[in-house]
Amino acid sequence: MDELTTLLDRPTAMVLEGVEEALAALDLTGPVARALRSGLPEELCWPALEEVLEGFDAHDALRVTCTWPVLTVYGDDRAVAVDHAGARVVRLPGTGRRGLARRPLRRRAVPGQLDD
Repeated sequence: MDELTTLLDRPTAMVLEGVEEALAALDLTGPVARALRSGLPEELCWPALEEVLEGFDAHDALRVTCTWPVLTVYGDDRAVAVDHAGARVVRLPGTGRRGLARRPLRRRAVPGQLDD
C-alpha cells in the first residue's frame, strides 16, 4: 500500500485507507479453490460467439481480433463483430454492408465497427 500511495493522487490514496486490513481479513481460500477446480460458468461457453462461428464454413481459416468489448471474427469473405448479445456488424469486403467484393478484406480496430 505504501507503494500505491506514492503512485496515486492524494484523494484516491485516502479512499483506499483501510483496504489492506479489509482484504487481509477475507478468507478467499474456498472461493479461489472452487474456481480453480471447476472454472467459472462464463468461461465454459459464449452463445453469441458460437452462433457467429456456425455461420462460417467449417473449412474456412478464421482469424480473430479483439477491440474490447467486441471480438471480430473474419475470414476471406466477411467479418463479423460480436459482443455479449450477438453479432453487431456483419461486413462483406468492399461493399459497405452487403454483397461480395473483388478486393481483400482490410481491418481497422474500431469497437463494434468494420470499415472497408
